[in-house]
Amino acid sequence: MATQIEPIRGKIAKVISSREVALNIGKDCNVQVGMLFDIVVPGNLEIRDPETLEVLGSVQPRSKARVKVVSVEDKFAVAATYRKEYVGGPYRLLGDVRLGGDVRIETLRTREALDEAFSEKERYVATGDPVVQVIDADK
Repeated sequence: MATQIEPIRGKIAKVISSREVALNIGKDCNVQVGMLFDIVVPGNLEIRDPETLEVLGSVQPRSKARVKVVSVEDKFAVAATYRKEYVGGPYRLLGDVRLGGDVRIETLRTREALDEAFSEKERYVATGDPVVQVIDADK
């Protein structure tokens, strides 16, 4: 039986720019360059029956953004967005390279799905937001 690995958890210590955040965890928590973290909405989302208002359960924290650690100090780490979004077009593939259109690196608030999935307050990445290490291989 495989051992369950507990993800490293922390919080955003500071929003540095539209692409970078400082995390309150670092080498002292075994954070390494290249690790991925989800910035999540604090707390679980409660699910209620619309007729009875009975609490049916809750859903794990939802991800606002995913960041990759780019530098690590003893007590903090800096992480940045890294996912690419292809806009414009048309596209043509030449081997593994896309030609045409523009490539834009995701910022901390560019995914349109955020508008549908989160309240206005939840959409923004802020100091104190929880972060959870992404362990699965599907990144």
